[in-house]
Amino acid sequence: MTNSHVGHNCEIGDGVTIVSGAVLGGYVQVGPRAVISGNAAIHQFVRIGELAMVSGLAKIVQDVPPFFMTDREGPSSGRTASA
Repeated sequence: MTNSHVGHNCEIGDGVTIVSGAVLGGYVQVGPRAVISGNAAIHQFVRIGELAMVSGLAKIVQDVPPFFMTDREGPSSGRTASA
């Protein structure tokens, strides 16, 4: 988690993976077991759902539903496998 930033009043769920360079704005909520890849930027007040996967270099400005994967521009139409 080097060079990462988690803004004020963020809520991070259990088992979340935050990779180096990821940046979370204030009041972001991250669900359990979500993955935030390297150099991803999450705008303030955004919610990342359970088991969601945010791709590297992503710019997230809207909520990511549970079990979804994102590309660089936001949620794509897919679901991750639940473990």
